[in-house]
Amino acid sequence: MSKTRANAIWLYGFTAVACAIIFGTSAGRADARPIISEDFNRPNNTTMTGLAPDLANLPGGVFSVSTTFYPMQTHANQLQIGADISLNVPLGAYDAGLLHMSADVSLDTLLGSLGGNNRGVGLGFQPTSNGGWTTFTGLKLTPDGYLMLQSNQINLGAVFVGTSNSSTYHLSYDVDVGTGVMSAISLQGISANFSSLVTASAGHNYFSGNPYASVFVGGTNAGQIGIIDNFAVSDSIPEPASSILLGSSIVGLGVMRRRARRRAS
Repeated sequence: MSKTRANAIWLYGFTAVACAIIFGTSAGRADARPIISEDFNRPNNTTMTGLAPDLANLPGGVFSVSTTFYPMQTHANQLQIGADISLNVPLGAYDAGLLHMSADVSLDTLLGSLGGNNRGVGLGFQPTSNGGWTTFTGLKLTPDGYLMLQSNQINLGAVFVGTSNSSTYHLSYDVDVGTGVMSAISLQGISANFSSLVTASAGHNYFSGNPYASVFVGGTNAGQIGIIDNFAVSDSIPEPASSILLGSSIVGLGVMRRRARRRAS
């Protein structure tokens, strides 16, 4: 066999392996690996400070708050948070890669609270266990009808979505902690184009150095509350089948290359 033919066979094999890796890994991607999950199905008036979340691959640690001045207790299997308070939980070693953030949020009595960077209900990250609205990075549903990307009191972008104080919205998004780029932004029941928020997130990695997952509520006074439910953080990992496919493909490529060299010689 000529050297040219041997190289052609090797190139064909390499292409086949590359396709197997690309399509196999995509097909074998797990839906999600739960990291933190809390449904707040606890007795009424339970204070979450110092409690561990419900579930799962918990990195360790417990819930902490930015201040104890305002109320933050469970009621009717939801969390009611008084104005200007954050609930934070450490991500530990999971503060890496692509993370999926989600929560059910309601503005409740915050609807009349307009203006100011601390107004609304947010889902995102904090740099410390007691971080509050001034250090929050993530998406925030505001009383004046916007879904906003905010970082350290800076409003980076906003999309008008319309709000109702009687409605609960399932807010979710993905963020690559390594690059800061967001994707798959969704506000259930709302049809809107969130591409401008994705673009805004790509300008700078606003999410680095924030090892705590966080939800926060901000209003004009302590008498106002927002509601959080089904707070969850997850990531995705390759299925075992993907790892097997990748390994066997690489081994097969090596065998093909050795055979091609032997025939060429």
